[in-house]
Amino acid sequence: GRGQRESVSVPAMVDSGSANTILNWPAAEKLLGLQRDDRVVRDAPIIRAVGVGGGQVDMPLLTLSLGLGAETGGGGELELLRAQPVQVAIGDVDVFADIAGYEEQGSWPLGLGPKPLRPAAILGQDVLSHQRYLFA
Repeated sequence: GRGQRESVSVPAMVDSGSANTILNWPAAEKLLGLQRDDRVVRDAPIIRAVGVGGGQVDMPLLTLSLGLGAETGGGGELELLRAQPVQVAIGDVDVFADIAGYEEQGSWPLGLGPKPLRPAAILGQDVLSHQRYLFA
């Protein structure tokens, strides 16, 4: 069903200074099948993010439970860690261009047109505060 694709993942950056977890729109589409004009998105409360350069982005807040994958041992196997439900913001804040980059092909036929952002997430304190993590 929608929002329950266990085998799909996107890269995420930990931002210990961010209060909220943020998915960019390509990640929301890949992980949850969400589009900007979906009713659940239109009806969601809005949070405004202000970037370092002063740019503002209004983002819908959706309550989600994100699974985090942690590598166990040296075999590359992932252990799925469950987070408590949190309100996740969805939007293409400027930092996603720096941390994830753009797709190689444009979004129009034949690979022309603007290149969309690659799917990515920022993990904020809302997810990190639910259990103890050791980053090494």
